Amino acid sequence: MLKTVLITLAAVTMFSATSFAQEAAGGPTVDSLAWMAGHWSGEAEGRVTEEVWMEPAGGIMPGLNRSFAPRGKASFENLRIVQSRKSIAYIANPGGSGETEFMLKESGEQSVTFENPNHDFPQKIIYRRDGNTLTARIEGTIGGQLQSMEWKWQRVVAEPAGNQKPKGENEMLQGLRTVVYKVDDLEKAKKWYTSVLGIEPYFDQPFYVGYQVGGYELGLDPDMEGVTRGNNQPVYWGVDDCQKTLATLLEKGAKKDSDPQNVGEGIIVATVLDPFGNVFGIIENPHFKLPD
Repeated sequence: MLKTVLITLAAVTMFSATSFAQEAAGGPTVDSLAWMAGHWSGEAEGRVTEEVWMEPAGGIMPGLNRSFAPRGKASFENLRIVQSRKSIAYIANPGGSGETEFMLKESGEQSVTFENPNHDFPQKIIYRRDGNTLTARIEGTIGGQLQSMEWKWQRVVAEPAGNQKPKGENEMLQGLRTVVYKVDDLEKAKKWYTSVLGIEPYFDQPFYVGYQVGGYELGLDPDMEGVTRGNNQPVYWGVDDCQKTLATLLEKGAKKDSDPQNVGEGIIVATVLDPFGNVFGIIENPHFKLPD
């Protein structure tokens, strides 16, 4: 009798596992969302939001979202994406309290939408990746009106453990960062440098085009005002805070050459003259990340 029961249970277990695998194999899997994995971070209106997703394994992809202001209270949300029998579920656990499940609605090569039409807000959760940018968006109705919120995050690249050390006053510089070439025809210059470098720009706007080249940045700037053609290659040092670093340099005897200027989308540059008359550039660029 016992032997018969054990054989029956084994058969049911094998059938269930085989059935699950067959159904999962015929549809989307958690593994197809590996493009979301990594540490993502962004800042808007003085508040930092970051999200971390582990690589998918064993039909599960754990994640964590944290949001905080420099002098405010932080909030967090435990997340996970799991494989169900026929689909994929996104499970949100805000503040470690009750869970809400959103089922896969649609997915693309680097986009995915989850939906729970019975939830108050949101009813949809959408992720899209474009290079090193991950966009998260939530949508739903409140009082019969369609509402939405969106976050854009950049991939955070961890520094090798051997290079990590506390920053002192003399370590405010992050290293040589950017070489900028002034160009009088941005489109022609972009086409030429894309051909020469063999890569597409990571940042492409009418006011500036940037390439990541071996851990450094090559920038193309169409602003030719006051520039002598052929003698226009200022070198910039990467900094966390352009205003603060400028103040420190001035305190140490440098002379202001140009005020901090937001050239677009949070990129701030400034230049000083060192005591020997050299132009010393600093750049605060939240979009530029060293490659993995």
